Amino acid sequence: MRGTLYVVSTPVGNMGDITHRAVEVLSSVDLVAAEDTRHTGLLLARLGISAKLVSCHEHNERGRARAIVQRLLAGEDVALVSDAGTPGISDPGEIVIAEAIEAGCQVVPVPGATAFVPALTVSGLPSSRFMFIGFLPRKAKERRAALEEVAHLRATLIFYEAPHRLAATLRDLFQVLGDRRCAVCWELTKKFERVWRGTLGQAAEAAGADDRGEIVIVVDGAPAQAGQADRAGVGGEEVLRDAAERAVELAAAEGLSLRDAAAKAAGELGLPMRKVYSVAVRAKRRS
Repeated sequence: MRGTLYVVSTPVGNMGDITHRAVEVLSSVDLVAAEDTRHTGLLLARLGISAKLVSCHEHNERGRARAIVQRLLAGEDVALVSDAGTPGISDPGEIVIAEAIEAGCQVVPVPGATAFVPALTVSGLPSSRFMFIGFLPRKAKERRAALEEVAHLRATLIFYEAPHRLAATLRDLFQVLGDRRCAVCWELTKKFERVWRGTLGQAAEAAGADDRGEIVIVVDGAPAQAGQADRAGVGGEEVLRDAAERAVELAAAEGLSLRDAAAKAAGELGLPMRKVYSVAVRAKRRS
């Protein structure tokens, strides 16, 4: 008889968020596959659980997945955990789960904590339709390209980011998506939990080197006018020209730099700021 792979969520900060079912599963399985055995060992010790641990992290997951599947096929039950939150959600686990399914093993979720859902619920932004993106590419050019792919979506967008990249990412979000509403959440469920709400422009300006902790960024989706861009092809020439003209008007009327005016116009129409700015520069030269 084949064993079961349990995908177990663990607290993202507050130990009180562990579920009774998670404790029961972690206490009963034959093996716990952990992103960091030292971290999970401390968690298990606090819960009074003695369990056999094996590492399963981003550097060894593919090889470890084969070993875990062999144990499952031999009838052992295995719990898969990450350092915090849910395995496979911006954490190792996806490969293990896929290979267990491919081998015909039962995979059972043990739901619980994750960072992006609480961030969405306290952001004040629409939650009926959203897209979780997780971490963006580290390199600026690749990061902006990834943002341009989702700039037209009318769903709320959710990102994870590391403290040392927060300022650069917020600047790119502002430049590509425009001045949309957003919420930046630090250290959710922990002692120094903090939620900041405003616009991307304000967030980019306020971001500093002292930002620390685990961060979730929630950004409003493209406004209803984005449908115009969809019909013309995202970034269609006619829609871009309209946005560029709007940017030039805003710059003159409100005393904004053309870049800031382009960001505002792009945000109003749900278009990539860089494209609007580029067309606006050409339009201003012709005027």
